[in-house]
Order: sequence, then C-alpha cells, then structure tokens
Amino acid sequence: MKKDYYSKMPEDWQNKKNKKRRARRRQVLIYKMLIVFVLLLVMVVIVLIASGQRSEADHIPTVPPSETAMEPTMESDQLLAATPSQIVFPVEETEEQDSLTGYENQGIADVSDYLNIREEAQDNAAVIGRIPADGICEILEEGETWFLIRYGDVEGYVNGVFLRTGED
Repeated sequence: MKKDYYSKMPEDWQNKKNKKRRARRRQVLIYKMLIVFVLLLVMVVIVLIASGQRSEADHIPTVPPSETAMEPTMESDQLLAATPSQIVFPVEETEEQDSLTGYENQGIADVSDYLNIREEAQDNAAVIGRIPADGICEILEEGETWFLIRYGDVEGYVNGVFLRTGED
C-alpha cells in the first residue's frame, strides 16, 4: 500500500526527495575521502619518522669525534687533487707552548669567563679587550690595584685581584 502512495506522489516531491538523497550521498563520499586522506597522511608521517630514527641509529661514525680535530690548510679544490703526502696539517699549540710565549713577566687571568682589559685604571673606563679564563698576558707595570698588561696587540689595565702572577 505504501508503494502505491509513493508512486502517486507528485513529480516535484519525488525530485526533491531524490535531490536530498544525492546530496547526502555526496556528503558521505566527501567524509569518506577526507578520512582516507587523513589516514594516508598519518601513515606517511609515521614512515618518515621511523626512517629518520633508523638512519640516525644506523649511522656509525668512522672517526670518533675529538676536541682537537685538525683541519687541512689547503683549499677544498686543492685538497681533492692532492695526494695524501701533499696535505699539510697545522701544528696545534699546546697549553705548555702557550705559556712559553716569550713574556718576561707573565700574568694569568684567574676568572671563570673572561677578564676585561680597560683603557684606563678605573672601574668605569671603556673596555678595549678581553682575556679568556686562564689566558696568559704580559705584565708591563704593577700597581696597587691595577696592572698595565699586554695581551696580543692590546695594551690596557686589568684589576690585579683577577690576575695571578709569578709571585702568587
């Protein structure tokens, strides 16, 4: 009986009903496609993460890293064309060689970071250089508080409290 009822519906009602049905099917299809796209995207991300972790774990360095790695003194183009006997490595200065720089009256910066070299013997004078921790300088003049020193090309004053001398 219901079948007869629907068959007797006006055509515009049937068209309207079919139109809504098609719209619902399109929405469901769009949602299904969106779900598939998101799943594919998640799978790609997982594969990329897994391959990245594996490549880092598989990577074994051939030479252990060291703090005293030496760099060749030749340009990269020359280095590629050079034989192993032609490559010259620079001689690194050790701490002993650094202390024997020819300074007659040596001072060592007794600080944790760096020691400021000032233009004048005052706390508020301009900073013209810095000596790193345990850096060696030459003491030119000793005062009560301030010492005139030379560190490389820089001559200036440092507070004697932060400078170890041969007397200390």
